[in-house]
Amino acid sequence: MERAADTLGMAPMLCVLFLAARMRALQMDPVGGNPQKWAQNCFYTCTYALIFQTILAIVVPLLMNIKVKPTDANRPEGDVDYEFEGEQKDSYTAKILTGVRFLIMLAVYVAGAAVVCSVFTIEHPEGKELTPALSPTMQCVINLASQYFLIYLLLWVFITVEDFVTGKQDDGYLVKAKQAIESAKSTVQFAPMLCVLFIATRMRALQITKNEGAPQGWVQDGMYLASWSILIQFLMCLIMPFLTGKTYVADTLDGEDGDKACAADKSKANNVENQYGAYVVTFIRYAALIALIGGVATVITGVFLMTAENANGRGSIPLVTDGTLPIDLSSAPPGLNDLPGAESAMKATGETVGAGVDTVGSTTDVVTSPVTDTVGAGVDAGAGAVDAGAGAVTDAVQ
Repeated sequence: MERAADTLGMAPMLCVLFLAARMRALQMDPVGGNPQKWAQNCFYTCTYALIFQTILAIVVPLLMNIKVKPTDANRPEGDVDYEFEGEQKDSYTAKILTGVRFLIMLAVYVAGAAVVCSVFTIEHPEGKELTPALSPTMQCVINLASQYFLIYLLLWVFITVEDFVTGKQDDGYLVKAKQAIESAKSTVQFAPMLCVLFIATRMRALQITKNEGAPQGWVQDGMYLASWSILIQFLMCLIMPFLTGKTYVADTLDGEDGDKACAADKSKANNVENQYGAYVVTFIRYAALIALIGGVATVITGVFLMTAENANGRGSIPLVTDGTLPIDLSSAPPGLNDLPGAESAMKATGETVGAGVDTVGSTTDVVTSPVTDTVGAGVDAGAGAVDAGAGAVTDAVQ
């Protein structure tokens, strides 16, 4: 059961992503807006994949006497690693379970990427020219979701390469890259809760303005600040090992991992090889941490101060986005849609994945519909017989 619980690590972030896609569709059509049909099928794909992974984590140890390895801090969320002993390693059962394990994770990542694509490519029912711009809330949510899934996808790829291609290694760029990804995991642990907070704030603004308003401008600035802090630490984790040869430890303040990170940082110079580098890294770490806490506090404060009059997307944080300084400290962090050709690529990717999911769904319908029709006919016949018997009894009593 503990291993089965580990398989649901991605569930919160997937739920946030589904809510974001639904809210984007409602922005197009407040009455009956829905994500594209293929995007909805991707919802089902992710959901059923996680359910199947959970069932396997329970059934396999009980029925096949195969152990499931405990999930450590270096494995991606939702993944299950089976431990085969002796002759089990070369058996067909081991190969099948390993293949199923990777197919499940691949389905989750591919379908999740398609859902992200659907948010950027959905259009207004009456024409592309009426499609509203992506709201700041949605930009931040998609940015955080992209970082989250990208980190776990890369970690999953590195673990796969390590297990099946290169084996265990003690040095080299592969190990450095894997260590960088593992350290970056701690930066996205806040992502699901931040996304929930941003979506809730956006929903509050829509609730009190009949779906026409937006969070105050300074609240949106707070969302940008928090998103930027996560992105900066994410990039630092990826870049620092290659520049200094040391792993960058991000501040998380998130339970045991956060305590370990703080304990590992007793010396300010422990992550770099020179004193000036230590000062730069320390400054960036604390600046990002202050931005994260300040951004979250700003958003929470904005929820309580929000009214129908000020929920108009205007206003800014003094000395941040009010034009006082020569730079904008709270602009939208770069997202996947900012890359050249990204929009057309996302549309093609989403439609391709969606078409594959639709094909699988239609095949399932073809297989199950005869069974459903037969069972339904039997139920109808039984109900008719019951009605006839009840009518006869009623007539006799009368």
